[in-house]
Parts: sequence; structure tokens; C-alpha cells
Amino acid sequence: MIYTIGDSHSQFTFHDIPEVKAFWLGPMTMHRVGRDSLNFKQHGVPTDRIVMACFGEIDARCHVQKQSIMTGQTIDFVIDDLISRYINSLLTNINEHKLIIMNIVPPAYRERADNNVDFPFTGSNDERAIITKKMNIVLENYCKVHNLKLIDIHSLYADHSGMLPPELSDECDGKGMHIKVTDRIRTHLKNNNLI
Repeated sequence: MIYTIGDSHSQFTFHDIPEVKAFWLGPMTMHRVGRDSLNFKQHGVPTDRIVMACFGEIDARCHVQKQSIMTGQTIDFVIDDLISRYINSLLTNINEHKLIIMNIVPPAYRERADNNVDFPFTGSNDERAIITKKMNIVLENYCKVHNLKLIDIHSLYADHSGMLPPELSDECDGKGMHIKVTDRIRTHLKNNNLI
């Protein structure tokens, strides 16, 4: 059994896979995890289990570009600071859990997805694809530094533009923001000895 914890992608990416149990924390961001910390046990995750942290889509969609503009910092600086604080917060759980990081899912095409007024799109499709790619590179680097396993969900589902293609999204229900569970993710988890 593997446990996922995070935003809605922690649940919807794996909802048809019986070997995965999700702890969906609502629309929680990497920023919030880094700022407030996150204790898996306090959210009911049993100790001594594999836990995959699934955060970042909201940060990439709504916040990174906005923070860069508001603070005058480069996007690269904002991303590195965000992910450094996020990973350091998650590392507080490694004495009681085996931590795995899922990278950020491909962004949804703005014109095809439901625009959440509480977490609106910031930037064009191309800008969000670049931000997501940069965030995933930094996540991968931090995982290497801290010897953490990274699950690359992005490469499994991104199209040639780095976006989530409609046919691989949950667009059928009018949202278009989440990955449709396919054999790709099941096979990837099996190949990584997680299920």
C-alpha cells in the first residue's frame, strides 16, 4: 500500500488504483507546506509507510508568476525558494515515513479547463508550461540532493507543449484539470516497485 498526501491531484491521479490510499488536504499549496509545515501523522497517515507528496499544481497555475511580479524577484528565484522550503518541511517526516515526491502534473489548457475563481490561471499556457517544467527540474535536483525518490508524472502525461492533453484529462466531467487514470500510471508505479 502506498499513501498519497496533497492537493486534489493526490486523490484524482490515483483514484482507481486500489493499492493507493489518498489523504487529500484540499487546495493546499507547496507554499503553505513550506510556510506552515506538514506532519503526515497529524493527518492520519500511518507511520512506517510509503507516502507520496503531491503538491505544486496550484503554485504553478496561480502563484509563481504572480509572486515574481509582486516581489521583483526572478521566476527562477521564486521557484527555488518555494521548493527549498517545501522539501525542508516534508523532510521533517522522514523518521516515521518513507517519503516520495511526485512532480507537478502538466498544466491544463486554459481555454479547455474550468477556471476556479479562488485559484485563477496566471499566465499563458506557454508561461505555465515553462514554470511547471522549471519547478519539476528544481524538484528533481532537491530530490537528488536529499536522496528522495521522484515519481515523474509529468513525463507520463505531457504533450509536445508540456501541457495536459484533453484526451488524458478528466475533461469529460467539465473540469479538465486532473489526469485521467490510465495504465500509464499503474505501470509506472509497478515499475518503481510501489504497487
